[in-house]
Amino acid sequence: LALLASKAFSPELISFLNMRAVIAIRSGEFEEGIQYYQHAVLGAGDSREVVAKIKFNLGLAFARSGDLGQAQQCFLESVALGGKIFSRGKAPLAIVQSLIKNRESGRAVPNKAIGEMMDDVSEWETLY
Repeated sequence: LALLASKAFSPELISFLNMRAVIAIRSGEFEEGIQYYQHAVLGAGDSREVVAKIKFNLGLAFARSGDLGQAQQCFLESVALGGKIFSRGKAPLAIVQSLIKNRESGRAVPNKAIGEMMDDVSEWETLY
């Protein structure tokens, strides 16, 4: 995949990377899934809507892995890039921001519970 990073990927390849990432995340292989998403972002080129959807999914992956800071950043980018066309990142962003405040005040929530919260507000986004 590193060799392809300088070129825009076909919609089929981006979709494959997205689905492969979903499978990895659902299997608990967070690092692997996150890497697939990061490659998909690189290959999406200038498509704001596609990058917004991938960043949304990447935010879900980071939230499930317990990395709330990265999740927040991905949801912020998703909302900014998606604009009126794709705005699904708003609800999970609000949850992640609340969870960050809880952690800062010493009321941490277990990662499993975070994953369940994400499941309640959103499904993984398909790209094409």
